[in-house]
Amino acid sequence: MPRDDPAVAFNGSIHLAVFKGEGSIRARRFDPTLQLLDSSDIVLGDSGFDGPRVIADGSDFIVTWMNAGGSHFARISAAGNVLAQTTLTANARLPVRGANGILLLGSEAVLVDGNGQPISGPITLPDDCAAKSAAYASGIYLVGCFRFLGVASDEAGFIRFDDQGNLLDPTYELITNDASDPVVQANGSEFLIVVQKTSGPCIGRRIALDGTFASPTFGFQECPDSITTLDGNYHFAIKGVPAVRRYSSTLTALEAAPTPLTMMPGYDLVGTAAGNRATFLSVGNGTPGVGQGTVRAAQVDTTGAVVAQDVVISSGVTSVANSQSMPASATNAAGITAVVWVDKREPTVPAVYASRLDTHGNLLGGAAIKVADGESPQIASNGTDFLVTYSYGNYVHAARRLGADGTVGSAFQLPNPPVAVAYPRAPIALASDGTSYAYVQRYASDTLIDADTTCIIVRLNPDGSAVASPQNVDAAAISCQDLAYDGSNYLVLYNSFDNTLYSKRMSPGGTLDPVPTLISDSEPVARAAFGNGQRVVAYSAGAPDGDISIVRLDAENTVLDINPISIGNGMLEDIAPYGGGFLVARSSGSLLAHEVDLAGAVAASFELSPVAATPAVFASDGRYVFYQRFDPTDGFHTHRVRARRIGGEDLGESCDEPGDCQSGFCVGEVCCDTPCEAGICDTGSCVSGEGGAGQGGAEQGGAGGDEQAVGGSVQGGAGSGTGGGLGGSAVEDGSGAVSDGCGSCSSAPSGTEKPFVALAILGLTGIRRRTRGRQR
Repeated sequence: MPRDDPAVAFNGSIHLAVFKGEGSIRARRFDPTLQLLDSSDIVLGDSGFDGPRVIADGSDFIVTWMNAGGSHFARISAAGNVLAQTTLTANARLPVRGANGILLLGSEAVLVDGNGQPISGPITLPDDCAAKSAAYASGIYLVGCFRFLGVASDEAGFIRFDDQGNLLDPTYELITNDASDPVVQANGSEFLIVVQKTSGPCIGRRIALDGTFASPTFGFQECPDSITTLDGNYHFAIKGVPAVRRYSSTLTALEAAPTPLTMMPGYDLVGTAAGNRATFLSVGNGTPGVGQGTVRAAQVDTTGAVVAQDVVISSGVTSVANSQSMPASATNAAGITAVVWVDKREPTVPAVYASRLDTHGNLLGGAAIKVADGESPQIASNGTDFLVTYSYGNYVHAARRLGADGTVGSAFQLPNPPVAVAYPRAPIALASDGTSYAYVQRYASDTLIDADTTCIIVRLNPDGSAVASPQNVDAAAISCQDLAYDGSNYLVLYNSFDNTLYSKRMSPGGTLDPVPTLISDSEPVARAAFGNGQRVVAYSAGAPDGDISIVRLDAENTVLDINPISIGNGMLEDIAPYGGGFLVARSSGSLLAHEVDLAGAVAASFELSPVAATPAVFASDGRYVFYQRFDPTDGFHTHRVRARRIGGEDLGESCDEPGDCQSGFCVGEVCCDTPCEAGICDTGSCVSGEGGAGQGGAEQGGAGGDEQAVGGSVQGGAGSGTGGGLGGSAVEDGSGAVSDGCGSCSSAPSGTEKPFVALAILGLTGIRRRTRGRQR
């Protein structure tokens, strides 16, 4: 899987690089000459919204990051051992080392010791200041702030703290409006702050320790992604096509043009001083301005000369082309299941694609359907068609109708939240009352911290246009979790400020319950489902080894289970109706599922994927599971969306209807490999004038029929599973080619592949879940 969001620090002897990859925060050590000290990555924990940060603390390192479980702090020894690890209560994860501790910054500031224990604070930063960059010099912390005020009004400035973590400036000092995130660096007894103007040049000013300006405003030809101080000079790290440009302490350019680092183009360029060299890390994949790829390092000396370049630190992928992520699905009344995902077949432009499947696991319509350029899709069905919501641009979201026949409707921009200052996140859940739709959406007042401030619900027409203005679910709600429809009302799950989980009903007309129902005291992750006349909520702590439980609700939103029903440990993925009960999916090393009956009895787990596969979602009726998985052997070297059909008997097993069989054919109460309209199928293979049955698995073509054994004169039977080949003709042994889910990736030597969506779902395989004992 590709790497992303790197950071690097030097402790005087070795470097520690940190980055995201394979859903985790990872680290690698390397020496001053860029020689790796670790044969594999050091895995610290689950990744989240933003990338990790690292600083040196004596001979050790401090790594901080945020995910759904909060702000995390880890102390790593020079030998690569985790010495201490803790979860913080403050909304802060940007670390700066001072004389008396480590100041962690975000929308709050807290001074902690070397093990992450608070010394003072937290303090809320003034004026809605979101800390983006910070530095320390001579007893003073200078913090670069960003304030979101709306397009050209966005501001950048700074505030200061003393050595004890006390706020020195009651209001922040403005540098400029029309701004993006500031970059801060210390140089001796002063600071430099540089800001990219949204519609103009990059500007900067020197700041004295007392907070006064030590220089007029300077303009720069290139804006730095980070700044490193070496030998009294500033080194501007310029991302895209990686380069470095040096400036003196008085901001005089020391070279006529930036010095190329001869690293693979990509995104992010961060640096640190390392003795008499400056070390820079980049994430490169060959396309300037595009993140995700291989972490690479380069070095320059005090003269600005490149002394080491393009050294691979951590590589999880050769290319991000064809990557797929974030699956979501829904099923209509006719049994058509639509799945949407984020597709990067064009690496610079993520897009939402869709495919449709019938009840037998057959893909409908051939090639995948492009819904729109964008990310973060959700999908629901009103019984006939589907509606897809997605994000595009900066905090802009839209909806499009997806017809059951695969047609895509016009885009409607989703309405803005009912607040003046906010960062609306993508809709987190979408549901339908059988005619119209509703979605729930989080929004926040801070881009650095992955912390929401409220939860809203919005009703939409079948075409995606808004029915009414957004409304707050609850004044105490800070984060939405899920939305479902129970046949009469919508059921909203949300958290309050202390992660207490509540549910509340909303009528199709938009009336919310005045009083919510308490589900759990402290569970930040939850999913809801309705089926078989029952309402069920599954929830967990959001940690890799957290407890997962479910409770049942009655029609009045009252909890029926005094003692929650325990499912097991792991990360909760999804819940959906299935058969006469429900299915619950959880990640615990592998992707597992449990059947739960209406009485609350939990069956033993069965495996959906043998390796990590998250996120994972069920179809509305539990017939399919779609999941994101990295498989190093599939030739794509990146995440792909895969699917499995749940339920259905093997060939030769008893059946009542086609949907009982993995093959989709029930002939004479036996699951058969073909429709077998003119024959019999006692053993699962049609034997009346047809070619032999294909025996390939779900991702392999079936073998051709044996003319002598069967005496048929037509093509061999299809291999079982959607990925199987159609089988060779009766006069040849036509083994279908192995299918990796891309119909154009290989050609069968004799038989042909069953049509599959190119660059879409990698493999659709059946999981047998029930067996009947009927006598034949």
